[in-house]
Amino acid sequence: MAGEFRGAVARRSAALYAANLVTLSLPLASVPYLARVLGPVAWGELAIGQAIATVLAVLIDYGHGQSGTRDLVRACASGDVRRFAATVLASKLVLAIAAATLVVTVAGFGLLPVRTDLVPAAIAAGVAIGSSPLWLVQAGDRIGRYLALDVTVKVAAVAALFVLVDEPSDAPRVLWLQAGAGTVSLAGGLFLSQIRPALGLPTPAAIARLLHEQRYGFLFRTTILTYTTANVLVLGFLARPQDVGLFAAAERAVRVVANFAGPLGQALFPILARSWREDPVAAARLARRATVVVAGIGALFGLCFLVGAEQIALFLLGSQFAGAAPLLAILAPLPLLIGVSNILGVQWMFSIRAEDALVRILVVAGAACLPTGALLATIYGAPGMAVAATVAETLVTAGILAHLARSKSLPTAFALRRPGHAH
Repeated sequence: MAGEFRGAVARRSAALYAANLVTLSLPLASVPYLARVLGPVAWGELAIGQAIATVLAVLIDYGHGQSGTRDLVRACASGDVRRFAATVLASKLVLAIAAATLVVTVAGFGLLPVRTDLVPAAIAAGVAIGSSPLWLVQAGDRIGRYLALDVTVKVAAVAALFVLVDEPSDAPRVLWLQAGAGTVSLAGGLFLSQIRPALGLPTPAAIARLLHEQRYGFLFRTTILTYTTANVLVLGFLARPQDVGLFAAAERAVRVVANFAGPLGQALFPILARSWREDPVAAARLARRATVVVAGIGALFGLCFLVGAEQIALFLLGSQFAGAAPLLAILAPLPLLIGVSNILGVQWMFSIRAEDALVRILVVAGAACLPTGALLATIYGAPGMAVAATVAETLVTAGILAHLARSKSLPTAFALRRPGHAH
């Protein structure tokens, strides 16, 4: 059983890491170019538009990337997978319409600190990203083909940046290109999926029941927004666009590197969700090894940001963003913190059905970060927001470790409780 788990993780990890290697390398080409073409002011305005797109994407995704994947595995076992897939897709459509309407209404009243020409582009990008079919493709063996398609369209979108974006006023085109890439990826994923959704529209009751069942996945994603994406939006209300641009550029650089553990987590999750009931010790062994690897790599990346902040800022962003160097140093612990919390929190706690505890941890972190970030940003500007972001990630990781230790559910534990006692 353990060998089977390791083999499945290795195959999925290889495909996901290959795709992730290309995806992570794309900002190395696009960020230096956009930073120099747009400058701090337009970069800050674009960052706010991207934050709005991210909020929309989270609302539409509704946590299906986590709880949806787990429930899809169970639906495959019960033989009800086609109906489940149709219900998920219908719920995404309903959420997309509701979320887009909300943004248009709020922006129409002038309640968003964003350029008006960025609003439609942000909506299109958010809908496309939030509709990602990765949760559906993971259930089959065609994930390699889907990832090849997804990487290809992302590379094409980045290549188009060098042709279509050459001055600050072209910032909306960045979001339009992201929307186009996401749309092509969605169509390709639906075509490649080995699961064909059942014909006919699910009933409103079925959609409501699905949204209720997956509420913890949704709460998990939305609470993360309160101490990640919300940082840019809050700073947009309190600081000048150029200050927003400096903070957004520094945070983008650090979080891109911090997301290195994403593919391993995506590969682990379906395996952990299926194996927890069959062999908890083998599942814990996988989670433990993944945590050690991710922690080591995260610590190395963090040290690089701490020691070489000035050089990284000048090389990656240019002389206009020299003020981002102190922010990179403040945010240096994030690769370690995010990597560990991703494996132990997102993947492990969801697998052992402890997502309600995880949501409570995230709510506390978000509740602490929002007012703290607003206060520190008002007094110290972008550096204050960077401190608040680092403190929030620290609270999340510490809270996850404390809960798992208290409930004797750490993967490093000698004996694990059965799933029914994981809380």
